Amino acid sequence: MITSYTSEKTKKLVYSFLKTNKLIPFEGNWNEFNITHPEKLTDNENIKVKNLIKDKVGNKSGVYLYCRKTRSSEKLLYIGKANPLSKRIYDHYKESFSFPDKVDKGEAWSTFFSKYTGRLKIYWIEIQDERARRIIEEMLEYYFQSQFDNEYPRGKRNLYKKITR
Repeated sequence: MITSYTSEKTKKLVYSFLKTNKLIPFEGNWNEFNITHPEKLTDNENIKVKNLIKDKVGNKSGVYLYCRKTRSSEKLLYIGKANPLSKRIYDHYKESFSFPDKVDKGEAWSTFFSKYTGRLKIYWIEIQDERARRIIEEMLEYYFQSQFDNEYPRGKRNLYKKITR
């Protein structure tokens, strides 16, 4: 007999998997560091931040989260996966103060990250396998729904890109 899963039941299963595998809570189970997304930056500061990111994550592959501390909690801004993490995190950092070099990159990311300047926390966890990274990223997104996905739903990101050109 095949069981039918409601959204609520599925969410409970996802939560159980994430909790059992110590993927939540993030604090204490994930690596973390703070980064300041500026409105503008000198070349020297840019190099320092690039080196900071490289020192923190190296060439590891995995899943990462961008969070902003509020008075009472942390707001989950973005969930992503990357190989290597350092390049992707640095790309998002650059997106906070510059427009993408490639038109086809998608303006949604630059528009989003430029709104979230200031001190942010990045959580990351090493996951070598691409398929596992994709699954964990999707489960985290399904359970938590980041601010990015609220503002730019997956099916509408390309539409946003076309409208803003």
